[in-house]
Amino acid sequence: MGVHVDPERMRALGRELRVHATTLSGFAPLAKESRDEARLTMKRSDLAVKIEESLKALDGVVKYHADRLSRFGDELDRQAAEYEALDDGVTGQLKEAGPR
Repeated sequence: MGVHVDPERMRALGRELRVHATTLSGFAPLAKESRDEARLTMKRSDLAVKIEESLKALDGVVKYHADRLSRFGDELDRQAAEYEALDDGVTGQLKEAGPR
């Protein structure tokens, strides 16, 4: 029982993941205008400070996950290329060995 690896599908998934990562990155910073305005209009408000800190933390979470998606897509590309190189090497060795 062998393992079926499809490098082209791996690359397609990698591209799709990078598209999603780019889309996700577009959401940050979250509510930037509102949180900046809240700090200006709600001076000396602990709530405004906590809201701003929470939204900044969420920006970090969004960035983290977008980065992970992008890096996973890159890794899929790298693995597909490595698999093809290995497969080409084995194919070459079999051709050199010839029929039995």
